[in-house]
Amino acid sequence: MSDQFDYIIVGAGSAGAVVASRLSEDPNTSVLLLEAGGADNDSKISIPAAFSQLFKSPIDWNYETIPQPGLDGRTVYWP
Repeated sequence: MSDQFDYIIVGAGSAGAVVASRLSEDPNTSVLLLEAGGADNDSKISIPAAFSQLFKSPIDWNYETIPQPGLDGRTVYWP
């Protein structure tokens, strides 16, 4: 594997995967697609009604906002 690439795409979500695929159609272009985490084996991932059950779970990044002045300095969970 090369250590130099023409394009580096971070995130293999719906947009990242499409961009990487389109860029790699050119055989003279090298593309690196990076994705974090392991396989999405939890069945709740593919069930829209179960989406909220993934919040604050082991497969969530558990992000919170910075303290918000309009919320009296509180932070907010950011799924």
